[in-house]
Amino acid sequence: MATGETMLSRLFVVNVGSGSAEKEAKKAIASLYNALGLSQYLDAHKFALIKIHFGEEGTDRFVRPKFVKALVSLILQTGAKVVIGDTNTLYPGRRSNAADHLSLAAQHGFSVDSVGCPVMILDGLVGRTATTVEIDGKHFKKVELAYDLQFFDFVFVVTHFTGHIAAGIGGSIKNIGMGLATRSGKLAQHNAQPLKVDKEKCVACGVCAKWRPQGAIEVDETATIDDKKCVSCGWCISVCKHHAIRFSWEISHTVLQERIAEYAAGAYKLLNKKVVCFNFLHKVHANCDCGRDGGEVLCEDIGIVAGYNPAAVDTISMRLVEEKAGEDVFRRLRPQIDHTVQMRHFAKICNLPVESELVRLTL
Repeated sequence: MATGETMLSRLFVVNVGSGSAEKEAKKAIASLYNALGLSQYLDAHKFALIKIHFGEEGTDRFVRPKFVKALVSLILQTGAKVVIGDTNTLYPGRRSNAADHLSLAAQHGFSVDSVGCPVMILDGLVGRTATTVEIDGKHFKKVELAYDLQFFDFVFVVTHFTGHIAAGIGGSIKNIGMGLATRSGKLAQHNAQPLKVDKEKCVACGVCAKWRPQGAIEVDETATIDDKKCVSCGWCISVCKHHAIRFSWEISHTVLQERIAEYAAGAYKLLNKKVVCFNFLHKVHANCDCGRDGGEVLCEDIGIVAGYNPAAVDTISMRLVEEKAGEDVFRRLRPQIDHTVQMRHFAKICNLPVESELVRLTL
């Protein structure tokens, strides 16, 4: 993909709210799409993916389907085949397996009837279909990503920009790094402690032991994990239908951000940089969209930032939120987190600038 230095160093923003009429939403997406010259990368022989978070059950914190529908329409005009998709979560819930995940997506307005293209879960029924990509990272030398990702010719990363309890912010880099990883990949990013079996939930069905590598699990009255043999592959988490495998979320904020950035860099490499990012700065909450409690509203609607450089898109998004709020809200909220680590680490690995020129579009 020949985006060129000019396009990599330039971002675009358009002021449009989440409550805008469908006609205005279409106009906003079209203005960004055309400014970025996206049609030149698509044709009847291409597969395009719109990577998106479908939202958690019981919340409305996700990009509105009308914007996705507008983007789908533009992609289809090139003759390309397009799907919208996500991967399964590490934690239990309706996004932890493809059956429930697709049902929830439809409930939130993401279906072929509502947005005009198929919906898929990229890492299979329980988050185990994977491809491995070699990287030269500080924490990883290889990363495990959703298997079907490698077959897409172009990926549109559509992100609802938020704060994040552990990473400071949740933007395009997190949507790529965490959002395109398998459940094992998510575990590798989050976990720093040995896996444990919840004896109260375990029914000794033996499914986890069937899938164990290295012979790390034995089953008697309950399953037991041998810490010395366990390689933290996450298979047991994927196949346990009783959610009896526990892992720790406790990890350094800096290490977590670096791990996310390295997974994002792996995806960027796999896709040969065929990525464009759309950050939606709509009712930006203190917490990410993976939990039911969004926390404090840091600012109301600003608009959409788009560009080819994920690090720069996240950096500019962060600054626009700070400008709108009149303060560094992310630093105020979580002073212990340097939330710029992820952008700087990703940019260093991928040899990209963290800063870019911002061009404001008018509708």
